[in-house]
Amino acid sequence: MAKSLASQLGCEVPLAAAALKICGGHRDRAETVLKEPYTYPALDPGPDHGDAVFQHPYVQCLLEVAQQQVQQALKQQGPAEQRWLICIRTFDRAGLLWQKSDLHRYLHGVLCKSSADSYEAKLGAAKLGLSDLREMAKKPGGLKNALANAGISNVMEKTAKLLASKLHEPLEKVEKKARSHEKGLRELTLHALEQALGPEAWRRCLIFVSHTDSAWTSGRYSSALRDTPWAERVVVGVRGAHLQVRFMEEAAPKGAHLVVMDDNIESLVAEVPLKELREKQKNEGIYSWGSQPLRFGRWCTPLAGTGLDSVEESESLCWLRGLLPELEKLNRDGHVEDALRKKRVARLSKLKALGPHRQDGLLEELGIAKRKRCALLKALKSVSSPGMPPRLQWARPSNKGSEVVGSELFHLISRAGKEMENQHVSLWGVNPSRNHYFLAGVGDTLRQKAQTKGIFQDFSTKLGLVYGAFFGFRVLHDARRYTRSGQVKDDVERTLRHWHLDGKILRFKRYSADKNTYKPGIFTPKKGGISANSSEAEHTAEARAATCRLVEEFGAYVRLPTAGEKTSCGLVWHGTEATQSKRSVKRKAIVTGPDVSDSPAPLRKERRVQL
Repeated sequence: MAKSLASQLGCEVPLAAAALKICGGHRDRAETVLKEPYTYPALDPGPDHGDAVFQHPYVQCLLEVAQQQVQQALKQQGPAEQRWLICIRTFDRAGLLWQKSDLHRYLHGVLCKSSADSYEAKLGAAKLGLSDLREMAKKPGGLKNALANAGISNVMEKTAKLLASKLHEPLEKVEKKARSHEKGLRELTLHALEQALGPEAWRRCLIFVSHTDSAWTSGRYSSALRDTPWAERVVVGVRGAHLQVRFMEEAAPKGAHLVVMDDNIESLVAEVPLKELREKQKNEGIYSWGSQPLRFGRWCTPLAGTGLDSVEESESLCWLRGLLPELEKLNRDGHVEDALRKKRVARLSKLKALGPHRQDGLLEELGIAKRKRCALLKALKSVSSPGMPPRLQWARPSNKGSEVVGSELFHLISRAGKEMENQHVSLWGVNPSRNHYFLAGVGDTLRQKAQTKGIFQDFSTKLGLVYGAFFGFRVLHDARRYTRSGQVKDDVERTLRHWHLDGKILRFKRYSADKNTYKPGIFTPKKGGISANSSEAEHTAEARAATCRLVEEFGAYVRLPTAGEKTSCGLVWHGTEATQSKRSVKRKAIVTGPDVSDSPAPLRKERRVQL
């Protein structure tokens, strides 16, 4: 029945099957649903913002199909700690370059516009393409004679040599740099991912388009992705950057690790850890000498040049440190960890299995006073042990090289997933600034801490913007975490909602997403994305309304800037301490979900947005 319905309506079979499922097998109802897609009336901000979209039968059909695609993509990934998926949200970003033939791109790359247009017309009339030119250039008589034999005469020797000189170079190297509005998803985010993850990047990604996007319905996306593996990675979703993120979450199984990326990222960057490489880039005249794009292949660890390597804290030491925090200082030289491993009690179950006498002897060997040993021995006997704090990463001397082969982006995302579980949080991001001075400064600070305190920590848990262009989250299907104030300030709202419920967030500030040509949060008519089908007045009004609503709801964490005060996102964040300890101030309940009795993190001195 699904095939005949799909054939009748001209839609995909999975969508027709989903409609029949949603409508309980009634063909007439399914046909009505597919003929009347959701039209997206204006949605007012509020506790139920977006709910009507996901209750619509057509959107439920889209979600049913998307769930199958997401689950299938997740099954294709590796072990649990590496089972994550990059979801690229795009709108009106098919680009213009795909509309131009390879011949057009080559001719305009090596000749002036008038000459390129003239030769393109002549070659087109002779039904010759770029591949034909390359074959003709190999002939003994040269390109000029080959063109003459093909009926294209009066080609100057100089022009023929110029045409032949770069025929065998990659087209991307020869063609002129495209203007911002000409670039599409394929030239931007997909290219950045292929650079960072390698040629098999598509296996880790899905592309989410809106069913109302004219770039999708007209076939422009299909044409732009034709003859690439990306063409089979498209998921049809809803309209709106914030609603698309919710669509991704509802399409994924609970507990999944999703990474969201915008469609206009030019490159993913990281700070350069080696000072020698920084100096080399500076001497070569590279402007952003403190950072470099992520490239698949060899890359340096964050502790490169220090002679240190990161080692995860053992389960036993983590448990002991939770009861005796001073063990963190005692273990700076690693002797506590070494003693536990030497006794083969790095796992807590092994430590508890020791007899009381041996436990006491081990704790005494670690330098713990008798009074404190008694408390620890009592806790070891207890059936209900206290919860452990997040595990630390120790920085230890190592003879291992600082170079790693593979993908640094793969390592970052996998590590972020593991650290979310370790820190009991559900949201992570990168540095909202791509400024190479800032990125390099972050790297220098973490290496200094590793050398002086013996602890490696390449992320921050303090309150600050989780940049919406590139972030990850744990799928929880928790309505309290969905953004409700529109798409312009959705990253600010997402940050606040997750902070409110988790008490901390993760930001890996050595990394950033470069959108240099596409200023985030600023309306541009030709920009695409959230600027598409909007106006500057509408964009500004939505931003202002969202900002005021967030201050009203999350006044414990943010405030409006004073006159002349600059901010990166329209709000000033209050300084907070990211802890999981009991709070004395009752946290304001989130109106979009069940009552929340958690209280906010203790407020400290107010500070500006931490980049």
